[in-house]
Amino acid sequence: MSPRFDLRHLQTAFLVTILVSAAATSADDQSCFVERGRIRTPHITAVAISGRLVAAIQQGGWDTRPVLRVAEMKPLGLIETGRWQATWYVSDIALNAATAVIAADDGLISLDLTDPHNPAELDFVGLAGVQHLAVSDGLAYAATSGAGGNGWFDIVNVTDPGGLERNGQLYWGRPDPWKSGIAAASDLVAIADNFGLLFIDVSNPWQPVEVGRWSHSGVQDVALIGDLAVAAVTFIGAPAETGISVVDITNPNAPTPIGSWPAPSAVHSVAEYGGAVVVGTESDGLFLIDLSDPAGPAVIDRWQAPGLSIEHLATAWPTIAFSDFNQGAVVLGLRPSCLPPRRPSGRVSP
Repeated sequence: MSPRFDLRHLQTAFLVTILVSAAATSADDQSCFVERGRIRTPHITAVAISGRLVAAIQQGGWDTRPVLRVAEMKPLGLIETGRWQATWYVSDIALNAATAVIAADDGLISLDLTDPHNPAELDFVGLAGVQHLAVSDGLAYAATSGAGGNGWFDIVNVTDPGGLERNGQLYWGRPDPWKSGIAAASDLVAIADNFGLLFIDVSNPWQPVEVGRWSHSGVQDVALIGDLAVAAVTFIGAPAETGISVVDITNPNAPTPIGSWPAPSAVHSVAEYGGAVVVGTESDGLFLIDLSDPAGPAVIDRWQAPGLSIEHLATAWPTIAFSDFNQGAVVLGLRPSCLPPRRPSGRVSP
């Protein structure tokens, strides 16, 4: 074999390497998602975002207490700024402007994050076994296990974070509330658990009323968008049903499934995102799903996350945050060209 022959092959290999690299860069440039930063700490179980603030719950161990980790999105990435240590188990968090509402085993805690370097506890209201939390229009909606270990639903007014006010309560009787998710939009709240979806009318926050149920095994989470409920489903007994189910709730007394999208692996979470939804999977990354045709949800884009399991999702247009228990939290942005101007996501039907 001549030296000239070897040189030609080396030149070809070098050119191929450049082309492959350029193609990969071009593909990345085409992606809707842009990574903004990470909190590289294990045992993150819940995340929340508001403006430039990112908050994450880091669970404690047998000899450590849970910690709220606060970070800010800066031009150079995500910078951790402050911490707050809880005295008991913490399960979920929501951000309302610069106020954090934390779901603890014994109730809800409000924290002032105006100075993100020094989170300050403001108030506490006692609830038994809070598991999942949603905050909308100054009201916190909590799915709790209650004193008897079954499912309860509580409403707390958080308009004044220094004076939390407990409103109405509803017993919803699910035996497995700690495996639930919760979403709120306008006058309706949806609670998800392994047995399906429960819909609650909260137009009178002092007297919440159950208005409908949709039964389906393996529901892990729920998002509300207009007159649609989108359920994240992982059904071990029927892998073909793993993905999202789209349910028409124009009449929440009679929820009607109208569409579905099959995911390539187990689905843990779903969240409303600018009139679309984002779906978090166990081993195939994050999917952005268009619901313009609710009978045929369509993938707009996918963010591959090698080695990450997307377990808890939070969105605040145009930012997405998610947690992986072993790897920490990741914050993503969205390229403006990927979606039309944000569509209304609140309910439009009476």
